[in-house]
Amino acid sequence: MALPFAILGVNQLEFTPTGTTLFIFLILLGSLFPDIDEPKSTIGRKFWFISWPIKLLSHILPFLKHRGITHLFLVPFSLSIVALYWGNIWLGGFALGWLLHTFGDLITIGGIRGYFYPFWSNRKIVLLPYVLRFYTGRGAEQILITFLVLLNGYLVYALVLI
Repeated sequence: MALPFAILGVNQLEFTPTGTTLFIFLILLGSLFPDIDEPKSTIGRKFWFISWPIKLLSHILPFLKHRGITHLFLVPFSLSIVALYWGNIWLGGFALGWLLHTFGDLITIGGIRGYFYPFWSNRKIVLLPYVLRFYTGRGAEQILITFLVLLNGYLVYALVLI
């Protein structure tokens, strides 16, 4: 879900080829990072030495459970404020990826409980009506991923290569 925004952002920011690659990489890394609390996730498998202790501690500290603290709006919002203060476009890209990951989770059946913590801290937040939401790891998600891959291919062709 983050890559189309990365490609559009790169097109508008007019980076060098190296800057383009770095910006897209940071958005993609940021889009994976909220799942660091899940050892079976892509990022959790790569950084198992971080994800497993978080998983073990989540039995004692419930805010560390999956879709807990790493999925709150407060995290990418705070990173964005720091990026603006420092004038750091790279941290901003990472924060954008993080935010887009949470938006992706907000269109699933589960949504995110407490997304706007400390406001509505026990309320499940979703972006779509129930009939349009889907379970992760099932057919509807695969269709969405296929659509996004095709969109990414088109954007790379239309915005970057032309």
